[in-house]
Amino acid sequence: MLRPVREWISHHRYESATDARQKRDLRLDLLRGFCVFVMIVDHVGGEASWLYWFTGGNRLVVSAAEGFVLLSGITMGMVHHVTIRTQGFRAMFGKVFGRAWLLYSVTVMLTIAFAAISSALGDPYADTLTPAKSRADFAFSVITFHRTYSLTDVLVLYTLLVIMSGPLLWLIARGHSGPVLAASIATWMLFQVWPERIPRAWEITDGGFPLSAWQLIFVIGLLVGFHRARIATVLRPVSLIGWAVLFAVVIVLVRLIVKYWLAPDVDAIDIQELLFDKNDARIGRVLALLAATSFAYAGVTLLWTLIRRATGWLLLPMGRNALFAYGVQLFVVAFFGSDLMAPVRLDRENALFQATAVGMVWLACFLQPRAMRRYRAWQSRASTVAAAHGA
Repeated sequence: MLRPVREWISHHRYESATDARQKRDLRLDLLRGFCVFVMIVDHVGGEASWLYWFTGGNRLVVSAAEGFVLLSGITMGMVHHVTIRTQGFRAMFGKVFGRAWLLYSVTVMLTIAFAAISSALGDPYADTLTPAKSRADFAFSVITFHRTYSLTDVLVLYTLLVIMSGPLLWLIARGHSGPVLAASIATWMLFQVWPERIPRAWEITDGGFPLSAWQLIFVIGLLVGFHRARIATVLRPVSLIGWAVLFAVVIVLVRLIVKYWLAPDVDAIDIQELLFDKNDARIGRVLALLAATSFAYAGVTLLWTLIRRATGWLLLPMGRNALFAYGVQLFVVAFFGSDLMAPVRLDRENALFQATAVGMVWLACFLQPRAMRRYRAWQSRASTVAAAHGA
């Protein structure tokens, strides 16, 4: 009986598909696309939606933000392992800091533009943020990374993580993975216990993702991606499912220890925040992320052809262009939350608006590569014509 099941799974595995021959791991793109999908749905929000069956409505013990950071770390580790091996450290540093500069530029432009549009459209979250002295003061604070804005704070975090990834990759490639992980865990633990003792070069107004806490998620991803070939046995589906179960068991044990031993007088709500607070990346949230990611990666590996056929058309374009997708969804979310939509915005069922927002972002991601190819072709023809006239 098991043999037909194994053959069926073997037929649908990622390794059996033509996608496995590509350089990119499309499983990571699909999972990253799912993170973008979850972000759009949850950011549009609303009291009720059947789409929350897929996203959790930002009420679960793990969210798309953690998944996005972890997957970004894995991707960077994989890419720059090859860069270091084939081109050396100088090329790696050049590419990393080039990426960091792009992220910095995009973050600054998106933050200023998103803040201006949100204010003009009367989005409700605009009134909850810390007022600036003036527009010039706001812009200067954004440029110097002293201030962020609703939904762009994760971009500031991501930029800082990419900047620090260059030195970390250098250490990892030189055989110091253990000390890198130990330092990352120590920094995370220090923030959990004594956050006021973490040195801060500057304060970030309205920043919701402390670097000292969230860097652990990124560093774990960076190490997994860099050593992917070495730990291939750990990344097999059976092993990953085992790890997912182990992490889930540890979460239950930690919760019981806190509830009945360390803090017996603390109520359930406070224990939930103590173990699963999102902004501070608490221990329960990190373990839940590792469990969810292990199970998800194992799932897409075993059932790749089925999952790709059902969701690839939607998730892969957004996953391949995750940064672009996130930038587009900012303005889509601003539109759906604006005073313009207030007369028709639903107090309860919001699936229609959420699905429309996802469709708008998907369409932008679908058209963007085609627009870029046409632009490059036009640019090439223009250069050829200019050279011909110059000759």
